[in-house]
Amino acid sequence: MPKVKRVRKVATIDHETLRTEHGSAEASSPAEEHASKVKQLIDDFRQVCASAALIGGGDAQGMETYMRNQFKFFGLKSPLRRQLQLSFVRSHTDELQDNALLLALCSALWNESERELQYFSVDLLRQYRQDLLGGGTPAEFWAVMRCVESLISTKSWWDTVDGLAYPVAGYMVDHCPALGVPLMQQWIVHDNMWLRRAAILHQVCQKKKTDEARLFSFCLARAEEREFFICKAIGWALRDYSKCNPLAVKNFVEKNRTSLSSLSIKEALRKIG
Repeated sequence: MPKVKRVRKVATIDHETLRTEHGSAEASSPAEEHASKVKQLIDDFRQVCASAALIGGGDAQGMETYMRNQFKFFGLKSPLRRQLQLSFVRSHTDELQDNALLLALCSALWNESERELQYFSVDLLRQYRQDLLGGGTPAEFWAVMRCVESLISTKSWWDTVDGLAYPVAGYMVDHCPALGVPLMQQWIVHDNMWLRRAAILHQVCQKKKTDEARLFSFCLARAEEREFFICKAIGWALRDYSKCNPLAVKNFVEKNRTSLSSLSIKEALRKIG
């Protein structure tokens, strides 16, 4: 989704507007204001999606079948959905300047039934990751990563997990390694399979910036696991790194061939031969 420039601003309260003829009225709490705004934003975007699906026909049944009937869909194709998202974001720029509200919106979208609303949440986090991280303080880092961890662990499937793993979690780890690397070390041994997958994938697309030792150690940590999505992730992460260091990947695979699954080996060597 193309970037919409955001201007960070400090929220202020006009206390004069809180006064009544009987004295000062108590202002709503920030959490209450966020909840109200988030609900309105979701209701508005839901209506946009529903109208577009009605006009364009959509393919809800086909999408639901493709996702093994785990999720409900409006039936919007990706190009149309992203166009609707871009238009919606442009018309709500002021509200989305508030990072706390933005994170609340991303979390709330996850509670909705239609899968397109989870896709919107993923795209918002990807689009505004730099703004959300801000100055890279621990508070900013953890605010984002608590949200991301919750989303990866809920309504989990590859379509949303992978969109959060390296574009969002990987970005945060890359910019705050002192906080992010220990967190990834927790994820790689986590009971939740999707967090383990995200840990394996978090360096995808980092090319020469990839921490080779971390990549290989994470792959070895899950090498003997035979869960399809883990085996596939190991192969994908190694194949991606092979684009800039094919010899290192080839040597790693040969050295650990007895531990790695055949699927991981096949995927890792696909670009090498």
